[in-house]
Amino acid sequence: MRDVFATLIEELRACPEVVLLGAEFGPPASAEALARLASWFGGRVPDDVRAFYAEVGAVQIRWMAAKSPRYVGREDEYLRGAVPWTYALFDTFENKKEDGVLILPPLDVVLERSWEDLMDGVDIWIDGETDEGPQVEPGDFDRSVRIFDFSSFFDWPGFFRATGRVGVGTDHGIDWAGERRTFRAHLDDSLDEMRGRIEAARRGDVSF
Repeated sequence: MRDVFATLIEELRACPEVVLLGAEFGPPASAEALARLASWFGGRVPDDVRAFYAEVGAVQIRWMAAKSPRYVGREDEYLRGAVPWTYALFDTFENKKEDGVLILPPLDVVLERSWEDLMDGVDIWIDGETDEGPQVEPGDFDRSVRIFDFSSFFDWPGFFRATGRVGVGTDHGIDWAGERRTFRAHLDDSLDEMRGRIEAARRGDVSF
């Protein structure tokens, strides 16, 4: 699975229409971290989740289209190289949003970080519609869902305890209602979205 991300990074490096701001792999997850993940899931870690953390561990990719009006003339304002793994939670510094962001942090970030500071003033819904119940208090959030992906393509994806499935929340409130899918399906969709944006940049379309 690591090769999938490595190939994408090489494609970005070889694309003159793209400025690669950062590309970084983290170390594969330790047996201890995987055991902690299994404990959190309440059982066996799904094969696609285990494969990612055991083989890849963590990855961050950030880029801008070279001709993007959000980039031209502001080149020095964008961070280069590896950034803190929680960087794309906010997906912006001073409204400088990258055209391509895909950050899947190490398990220690996924398992140890408290999300309560990010949830302040945000409605969090596990089932039902956002105008219905039940509402989950921020202090209960960590016991139900773990956010694992901070990308510019999908808002707030998270693992659901004991299911091995993925849900995606909205950017204006954490609404976990609706479709559940496998982790690998989410990764494939994220990678397809990234490649679509690269092709758009090649055509000169920077309206991401």
